[in-house]
Amino acid sequence: MSETPESALAELEQAVTEYIEATQAVNEYGEEQLRTVEERYETVRKLLLKYRDEATDTGIREYVSYAEFKTKFESFVSNLDDDFPRRQAFERAFDTIDKRRLSENDFEQAHEHLKPVKQLAARLEQRETTRNKLIEARNRVEGQITETQEEISRLEQKIELGEADFDAPIEQLKGPIEIYNSAVTEAFTEIRRNQPVEKLLRVVERTRYYPLVPFKLPPKDLRSYLRKPEIRELSVSKLLEYADYSNSKLSHYVTDPREFKRHIATNRTYLKGLNADPALLDWPPDEADKLAFRVRELRSALGSLLSEEAIAALREIKEMTANRSEYDRIRNAAKATFELDEEDRRQLKDGTIQQELQRQRDLLQDLKAELESAPDPSN
Repeated sequence: MSETPESALAELEQAVTEYIEATQAVNEYGEEQLRTVEERYETVRKLLLKYRDEATDTGIREYVSYAEFKTKFESFVSNLDDDFPRRQAFERAFDTIDKRRLSENDFEQAHEHLKPVKQLAARLEQRETTRNKLIEARNRVEGQITETQEEISRLEQKIELGEADFDAPIEQLKGPIEIYNSAVTEAFTEIRRNQPVEKLLRVVERTRYYPLVPFKLPPKDLRSYLRKPEIRELSVSKLLEYADYSNSKLSHYVTDPREFKRHIATNRTYLKGLNADPALLDWPPDEADKLAFRVRELRSALGSLLSEEAIAALREIKEMTANRSEYDRIRNAAKATFELDEEDRRQLKDGTIQQELQRQRDLLQDLKAELESAPDPSN
């Protein structure tokens, strides 16, 4: 079950209460005093643990061990200040073992008498536990704030899209983009299947000067190998076909099958992915300025690879970006048509999305207020 803003707020409220209570419990005695209680408790606990077996046995050596144990315990208790927290618990524990013969039950009773000391010392650990719990609760609320802000942005964008002019002539822009994308995809398919890899490599390497045509350059070793005379005339499709051949079969087509495998087979993923995708135009389209720059770079980077049809489509697209107001009108309508479904449009019309936006804004305000009022133990 996923966490909700309401559950995150409830967890934060509970964590704040527990942390404040634990902090107050520590402050009642002070951290330094509780550290001392913790140390004294550990001293007695280890003392009981060390002498438990020896002090309950019979024999001269065991008796000496018991006497040593009793002397240390008695000295420990007598050295405690009269107002030392839970001093009586230490005294009762000593009274339990202050006898001539000891049993395991006596040691268990001594531990039982020391429980109030253990519980007092545990206040430090409890404060640390609640501190960590509060930090985690604050982090979850911060996460809910981020998610709520993202939801607000999403709803605001829907409302903005709902204001688009759905009568705008979208096809005037979509048509040339589809024509260009189809033409450039066909050109890359052709060059991959039937043209020398050297020609495709020249196109890809030329794109390094055009950041809006983001082709990935081949590794340096692969580039050098693809320029070898017997390799550069092969198409990408043929290279990938040869990569599946056995070395004996491949020896009929290349001089050094192992070298071929080392360069081509190991770069199979790159060669398979060398397609038109980085040169395609998005739909819905980019903003006017970016699209105009991209069209210009595509024209320069792809050069002779583009058909007259593709060039004409790019020219038409660029001309449309020059009329900013009309382009923005068409683009906004394209985004709205692409991103808003029928349910979105219905909810925009009846005000459901607007109401949800206000609810999310109120929720964000509550989340921020609760987080701001909660103590921050990480500082």
